[in-house]
Amino acid sequence: MNKNLKLSLLILGLFVAIILSFNIVSYIQHRGQIAVKVAVLPSDSSLTVDGKVTAAGKLYLTKGSHKLEASRQDFDRDTKNINTDDIQTGTVIYMLPAANSQAARTWLLQHPDVQKQREAAGGAESERLQTILIKKYPIISKLPKENLHYKIDYSVDANQKFSLTITTYGIINGPADYTRYVEQTKAYKQEALDFLKQNGVGPNTYPINYIPNL
Repeated sequence: MNKNLKLSLLILGLFVAIILSFNIVSYIQHRGQIAVKVAVLPSDSSLTVDGKVTAAGKLYLTKGSHKLEASRQDFDRDTKNINTDDIQTGTVIYMLPAANSQAARTWLLQHPDVQKQREAAGGAESERLQTILIKKYPIISKLPKENLHYKIDYSVDANQKFSLTITTYGIINGPADYTRYVEQTKAYKQEALDFLKQNGVGPNTYPINYIPNL
């Protein structure tokens, strides 16, 4: 075996050893943690996770819930509460500080490439959140449900609290119609509840708001 071949094999061996050592160290450092990809747009926005400043990219988080915040001068802060159980492999979480000031809107007009990226990221983020909601609340895939008698819709507040709203379309043209209106409303309400029951949702599964509340 000539010297050049020996030297090449030695260099290759050292390179492999370095890579293996790096992977072993990385595994030990992040053992028990979940890799989460986070992107911020504009990319020079500041990012914190659970109040600690960090850089966007691949983050290693402990299993469970975490609070992400992204901020930038002239932009409104973007805050997200995430749970590692809801994040699929390869999913990117986009943090998009809102351009609610004139200065922020002007900056985006001057950087149309960033605005285009934000629009695409906003769509991807909406799909991610919708996927999580459907997994937690399968009835969402059937909503909104509307016919001549009722409409069923849903809402999710900032604390991820899910609720349903049933709106009934009873007809009333004057005081003389009130009794019939109440009967209609109750019947249409029951029709809506029957639809929910057929799709695995009972009257006490989630909070339900009734309009009108009769």
